Amino acid sequence: MNENQNHSLHNELSNPPGGPLIWFVIFMELVTFIAGIFFFFSYKQDNQQLFLEMQSKLNLNYAIINTLFLVTSGYFVALALNSLKNNLRSISRKQLFVGIILGAGFLILKSIEYSEKLSQGYDTSYNHFFTFYWFLTFFHFAHVLFATFILLFIFFKISRHEEDEISTFEVGASLWHMCDLIWILLFPTLFLIR
Repeated sequence: MNENQNHSLHNELSNPPGGPLIWFVIFMELVTFIAGIFFFFSYKQDNQQLFLEMQSKLNLNYAIINTLFLVTSGYFVALALNSLKNNLRSISRKQLFVGIILGAGFLILKSIEYSEKLSQGYDTSYNHFFTFYWFLTFFHFAHVLFATFILLFIFFKISRHEEDEISTFEVGASLWHMCDLIWILLFPTLFLIR
């Protein structure tokens, strides 16, 4: 590795996309969710039958569709950032719009699922399973909602050709991909692992 490549690698590691602060925030968020998942499995071990019975009350079809919404949205957000870096502003906006719509689809479907669970009486106090279900999924829902507003802000920022739009987009994309990653951890934890 020559000196220029070494210097470039050092710059990438010391100044990651979005900056070190956003990566610290992402790390702390991941630690929080992983701790929640750890406690979920700890309680599940002591209440195996209850957790399996309650898991069957969840709507797996909604979860699969929501997984597709988020993963596909993340793909379009990545495409949009790449298009913007290549100065394809109009294409970037279209791709980002698709990403935002898919993210909104996740929020809408999750809201329908929440409404059904509440109407069936499965609130946070129903049992330990639903305490974890609500804590983990609603905390994630709040992150997706916040990140969707960030992406909307970026969408309009691109329209105005602002100077710092790429660095702002890197922050928003990093947050969005964190939401993807967290859901990819939550989906099997709550819906698949028996």
